[in-house]
Amino acid sequence: MKRPIIILCMLLLGCVLIFSDNLDFPFEPEVIPVRFRLTKNLVQTEVRHDTNQPYHIAFSDRHSSYEIRYILFGISKKVKIFDDLEILYPLFAQSILLNIAGEEKNILSTSNLTGDMLNYHFHASKAFQCSLLGRGSKFTKEYDFIIISFYFNEKYGIVCQTLLYNDPKITTNPQLEDDLASFQFPEK
Repeated sequence: MKRPIIILCMLLLGCVLIFSDNLDFPFEPEVIPVRFRLTKNLVQTEVRHDTNQPYHIAFSDRHSSYEIRYILFGISKKVKIFDDLEILYPLFAQSILLNIAGEEKNILSTSNLTGDMLNYHFHASKAFQCSLLGRGSKFTKEYDFIIISFYFNEKYGIVCQTLLYNDPKITTNPQLEDDLASFQFPEK
């Protein structure tokens, strides 16, 4: 059921791009005021510039079994109303998702993230998560799997958090949950 929804979203995005003379997404790659809280398990790693999707900052666990990369998008000064963001956020995230995935067939699943933790901890108003196969993407290179989470805050923009790993067992590691919860938008 989820695959037809993804395909429908991509077709919609394609139609918008084809029939729009000037489609400017209201998000721009830039450093936004996101706070990072490094756990004792994380170390900052060098940002690689040979990927198909530039990113701003990266962390790895001390055993190098996974890497967490962050792509930050601030809200463009061209935006005038909040409704534009509500509509364009999922389309924009979908374009980043496809750029990272390399191929549509690499997208395994998508889901919305909800709950009190979303606003309380991350200070985000919306979020969704996608699981991908890492093969075929310059972004993932040596990793077999990737989980991408998009967190949206209407005042600051989007944080795209990517978890890259090889061993599927890593997703059951309790330390990983703390490591993934290591960023936060400023309070509203």
